[in-house]
Amino acid sequence: MTLDEDVYEAAARQAASRRLSLGKVVSDLMRKGMQAPARVREQDGVVIFDLPADSPEVTMETVKRLESETR
Repeated sequence: MTLDEDVYEAAARQAASRRLSLGKVVSDLMRKGMQAPARVREQDGVVIFDLPADSPEVTMETVKRLESETR
C-alpha cells in the first residue's frame, strides 16, 4: 500500500504516540471512516447526498452505468 506523505506522517505520529503498529492505526482509521454516517439532507422531497468537494462528478452516465452493473 502506498500512502500520501501527509497521511503517512499523521498515521506514523499516531502509531508512535499510541504505541501501536502503523498497520493497526491505518486499519482503525479506515474502519472509522467506513462507519461514518453519510451526509444527507432532504430538499423538496428529494434526498440529497452532500459529497466532499474533491469527489468526482456524478453524471447521468455514471448512474446508468452503475445501474446496469447491479442488474
